[in-house]
Amino acid sequence: MFQKNQNSDLSILDHIIELRGKLFISIIAIIIGSSIAHYFHEQIIGFILKPIGEQKLVFLSPLDPLFFILKIDLVVGILIALPVIVWSIFSYIRPVITKKINYIIYTVYISSTLLVLTALSYTYFIIVPLILKFLSSITIPGIESTITAQNYLSFFITQILIITAVFQIPLFIIFGIYIGIFSTKLLRSKRGYIYVGITIGLSILTPTPDVFSLGIILIPTLFIFEVSLIVGRALERLKKK
Repeated sequence: MFQKNQNSDLSILDHIIELRGKLFISIIAIIIGSSIAHYFHEQIIGFILKPIGEQKLVFLSPLDPLFFILKIDLVVGILIALPVIVWSIFSYIRPVITKKINYIIYTVYISSTLLVLTALSYTYFIIVPLILKFLSSITIPGIESTITAQNYLSFFITQILIITAVFQIPLFIIFGIYIGIFSTKLLRSKRGYIYVGITIGLSILTPTPDVFSLGIILIPTLFIFEVSLIVGRALERLKKK
């Protein structure tokens, strides 16, 4: 699995120095990414607020606008710096892995990136608008519904993180089948338990307790799981051949 080269003779101190260098590069990339995000923060905020439509958000503290902008700068900055961070990790471990493992890592990285982009699009254009539309339809006589900007941003980021994690399920299943941790036969036999576990997990992670919000996340999650089993079965047949 591992190959020996000139980097194998490096001392522990040399490895620590190299790791520190990669960490420093990643931090600089995040700072630069956050600076870029801050420069375009008005456009980014407008993009984030678009799903909420004409509804107005409020701040409850004089510091809330500052923290709101800084949180957006940091999150977007990390997204911008993510390719550099991934490159830093790969370049650090690359000297001690074989070409085959290196190829697998690149394949997983490209697949994961495509799935993340799909998850972001699905969350932004479908999940968030549907949940907001449903929640805004719930009214109580005599009480005006007001959403704070901080709460909306937390809701928006949480939905993205949940859906992004859900869309990584195929990689987890395919990788587990590839290295022999489990098989599609085992997963099918435990399908009921897996469904219950997914439902409980999503009900805990979903920021709103209503069944509708859980359902529009749960249904695509179960669909992705079933598609992953089909792809995993095809992979098992390829391995046998």
